[in-house]
Amino acid sequence: MAYDDELRRVREAKARFGKELLENPDVHGIGIGYRRRDGKRTDELAIVVHVQTKSAKDRVEPSRLLPASVTYVDREGQDVKVPVDVVERPVPVPEVSCGSCSTDLEDRVRPVPGGFSGGPPTSVSTGGTLGGWVWDTVTDQAVVISNDHVFGGTAGTDISQPSIFDGGALPADRIADVVRSGTLDVSIAAPVDRDVAAYEIECGGPGVYEIAEATVGMVVQKTGQTTGLTCGIVELIDYDSGHYGSNNDLWIDGDGNDFSMGGDSGSLYLERDHPDGSGWRRVVGLHWGGAGDDGVGHPIREVFDDMDLTTVCSGTLQQFIDALFRRDSDREVEAPSMLSATTSRRLDLDASRITAGPRLPVRWYRPRRVRSFARAVEARMSELKRGKQLVDLLQRHRVLAVKVLRDTDGRRATAALLEPLRGSVTTDDVLAHKVTRDDLANVKRMAAVLDRVGGKDSAELAKFAMSLTRKAEGRTLAAILR
Repeated sequence: MAYDDELRRVREAKARFGKELLENPDVHGIGIGYRRRDGKRTDELAIVVHVQTKSAKDRVEPSRLLPASVTYVDREGQDVKVPVDVVERPVPVPEVSCGSCSTDLEDRVRPVPGGFSGGPPTSVSTGGTLGGWVWDTVTDQAVVISNDHVFGGTAGTDISQPSIFDGGALPADRIADVVRSGTLDVSIAAPVDRDVAAYEIECGGPGVYEIAEATVGMVVQKTGQTTGLTCGIVELIDYDSGHYGSNNDLWIDGDGNDFSMGGDSGSLYLERDHPDGSGWRRVVGLHWGGAGDDGVGHPIREVFDDMDLTTVCSGTLQQFIDALFRRDSDREVEAPSMLSATTSRRLDLDASRITAGPRLPVRWYRPRRVRSFARAVEARMSELKRGKQLVDLLQRHRVLAVKVLRDTDGRRATAALLEPLRGSVTTDDVLAHKVTRDDLANVKRMAAVLDRVGGKDSAELAKFAMSLTRKAEGRTLAAILR
């Protein structure tokens, strides 16, 4: 049976029987993974149940005995039998700095890539790992991501690199201020200076350019400030950890080695090898805790949805375009406003992520930013029918945009395409531009670059771009994009 079909069947079984299995007092977590026989993985997916101590059946009270399988009736009226695999594993715990190890990742570094030590000068934590730089769509800027139990959720909290625990000092080592945290164990901080951010992840490639869904058996790596670069295998998905209410976490098997230790919280899980051989690794998760040699984290897609984040691809493209137009308005930030939960609701922000409990109160940090010229043009284009189609295509192919900008000919083709618009002061000026024969030639050059760099992935975008050139000479961009 194909992986996707089998996964659907097991997920349905977990949805039906998961609560009942978790009510067993010996069970501390369940997920979906490959069944083990005699300690070795098979290729059969199962509901995997974690207990701290596994005992022989004849030594377990009948009321606490776990089933070997569960059965349900599907929509076609067929019985579906799904195995239940009971595995001995420790309870996962968050991993803040413990001082047991010392690595170069605890040193001071500027600019700051992902994977290094960082944290606040408060009792929230003793520090953790700066996972990497992502793009915040709320404040429209690059931010560094880590855990809420590392950064805390109080907006404006200073983040130092390295952490105070690892020898950092304020104000000299201050690199960022907390923006907000989410319902999951995630928090973000905005850089105090644009030059402090290095999009790279130490030992992990050029940055958070692409995210993906983890699959059972996927080989992943992480760079944590304590253990450095380590590799593991996705043993479980849809893991009910209960951490920050999560029931969809990833369990990473250290495969006989220490995958993580105290201080690694906040690091990112990266797919070891990109399926199409691209020069970066796809991000699949955010690490928050360890369990013996293993690690546990949130799926990155859920983290991004929770926090309104995206990859740095769209930010990179925006910055490139703004640089061509020589505009710095997107960096003109007024004094931050500290908003309470009540104020947040009045401003139509998502206050549902603000939860009660022992955590620090979540406060929103939302600078009133002047939208960059690139974003403003994008918004105006989206008001036009074909303009919106083009914007949507560009959003779906953000990774392709980064590939183009990493290519020398691609950067030149992009610059040539935008050169006639550089004198524009307003978005009206851009839309009023009349297309020339040179403009059409530049579109063809860009289509050729897309074909070379992106291959089949670029076909949809290149085809649409070329369709806009038909009978375009002498017409305004506004008329073409209607």
